[in-house]
Amino acid sequence: NDDICVSLIKKVAKQENLYINQHVNSLKFGEDFGWYSQQYKSAIFGLGAGEEHPALHHANYDFPDELIATGIQMFKGMIAEVLDN
Repeated sequence: NDDICVSLIKKVAKQENLYINQHVNSLKFGEDFGWYSQQYKSAIFGLGAGEEHPALHHANYDFPDELIATGIQMFKGMIAEVLDN
């Protein structure tokens, strides 16, 4: 993860009053992301559904549609930040 990109994610999450849980270790869903991060400055973030929700690749996983609004909120905020700078 690029430090500038991580700072952008954190800044927008704080502005949107979203909880930040920064992982020190790699996340299982991040392996595909590795290639992109070698080509471009980037950072990955996830939209957590909560501890009681089945994990992303679990057979019982069902994407909680209410997370779509949070994703839009984050990307809208990051785009606004980049365009303002």
